[in-house]
Amino acid sequence: MCIFAHRLDEGGTCFQLHPQFRQHLRAYLDHRLNEDGKLRHTYASAWFARNGDWQLAVQRAFPAGETLQALEWARRCAIEEVAKGNLSLVLGWLGKSRKANS
Repeated sequence: MCIFAHRLDEGGTCFQLHPQFRQHLRAYLDHRLNEDGKLRHTYASAWFARNGDWQLAVQRAFPAGETLQALEWARRCAIEEVAKGNLSLVLGWLGKSRKANS
C-alpha cells in the first residue's frame, strides 16, 4: 500500500493521489516546467483536444496563451454548446479572446 496514491480499480490502471502529494507535484511541475503553469495548460488542452473534449480543450487553451487555437477549437463545438443551453459559456470564450487580443 502506498501512502501517496491508492488504486481506484481492480486492474490497477487508475489511481488517485493524496491531495497534499498532488498539490506538491503540481507546484513542482509549475516551477520546473513553467513559472505560471502555461506549459501545463498547453499540454492539458492538447490532450483534451486529442480525446475530443473540445469544451475542456478550449478552457485550458486560454490560460496557456493559445488564443487562436482556443478559438479554432471553440468553432468546432460552439453550435453544440449553444444547443445544449451553454450560450453563456460560448460568450465567455469570446470575452476571453477579446481580452487576449487587447
